[in-house]
Amino acid sequence: QGNSIDRWMKAARQGGHEIVMQIPLEPFDYPNVNPGRNTLTVSASPDENLKSLHWALSRTTNYTGVMNY
Repeated sequence: QGNSIDRWMKAARQGGHEIVMQIPLEPFDYPNVNPGRNTLTVSASPDENLKSLHWALSRTTNYTGVMNY
């Protein structure tokens, strides 16, 4: 997330770069570590995780893949 992320991503793609978007997945030591909203978790149902994944993918465009750091 950021103020100019769409502009930067568009410029990167126009410059020939591929962009990989980080998807929020359940962190080590969850739930002691709060991963924030719309994080995909083991305890969530497949439908809930799919809804969170679609939410994350809809935040921006111009990415070529997804990953978790």
